[in-house]
Amino acid sequence: MKNTKKFISFLLAICLISLVPLNVYASDLSSNKQTVEGERLGDYTFERIFENGKVLAYVKALDGTILHTAINENGKVFLDGELINTEKIITTNLYENSPLEFILSSIEWGSWNYSYESVDVTGLEAKAIAAIFLVYFHWAGISIIYDLASIVAGQYDTVDFEFKIRYGTDDEYLYYQRYTTIYGDGTRLFGPHYDNGKKYLDM
Repeated sequence: MKNTKKFISFLLAICLISLVPLNVYASDLSSNKQTVEGERLGDYTFERIFENGKVLAYVKALDGTILHTAINENGKVFLDGELINTEKIITTNLYENSPLEFILSSIEWGSWNYSYESVDVTGLEAKAIAAIFLVYFHWAGISIIYDLASIVAGQYDTVDFEFKIRYGTDDEYLYYQRYTTIYGDGTRLFGPHYDNGKKYLDM
């Protein structure tokens, strides 16, 4: 019975992976809806909301006026209503091991999945780029994202997001491990940054 439950849990994880974009799902392991209360950086307020598989971000003036809106929905990213994805590549590696492979030996891990996305940010101001980062790199703190956006604005025309993620299960949890790297015109600006998490399996 124990092995049957474990096998069913693993199949459930595989099904979820196939249905949800790689760079969206992991943040939703902890909550279906979460609001990051506006953090004032300079003269602006940044808000991020997780809801029903979507990630929404708002950049607001201090009087509450919305300056930029970004949405990541099913892997499609929009800035102020316009689709901005320019290139997307997803591959799977069946053989590469994680540094934690032997420490977490009780977990049944799936294969590593790679997602690479390129976004044209030519001419965009830091606030708009921050909105994009908030929905692409939505597990990072807002302060980190604003710093990256400030570096990119006016200096780079293309931002590349490279994600490496995999999922695993045991008798109780669905786990993920993820690496994130960000490039500006091919130059590495951030990462690889490692994070991980888990969600209780509702069986």
